Amino acid sequence: AVLKEVLHDALWYGHSGGRLDDKKAAIEDIMNGPIDFLTLKMEDVKVQVADNNATVRFIFDSNATNKGESINIRIGVMTVWKKDRSGWKLFARQAYKL
Repeated sequence: AVLKEVLHDALWYGHSGGRLDDKKAAIEDIMNGPIDFLTLKMEDVKVQVADNNATVRFIFDSNATNKGESINIRIGVMTVWKKDRSGWKLFARQAYKL
């Protein structure tokens, strides 16, 4: 329910491997995908706000499992947020390999 509220209906969610999801696919992947996040850390966070838009850049670092196998994920991420009557919504996200 929280994801449906915070993700913009026109969301584009880009993965570091090149895959691009819409809102429905992003929620499905987060909720039922093969990766289980054990730890999450955001480093080097930078926020820029202009009117009802904002960009947030950060380094995403996580220990996780992918289909039961231990992995470390360390990627760069840039997100675009739009503010409407109900609050801030994630409009776009693009991850990239470091």
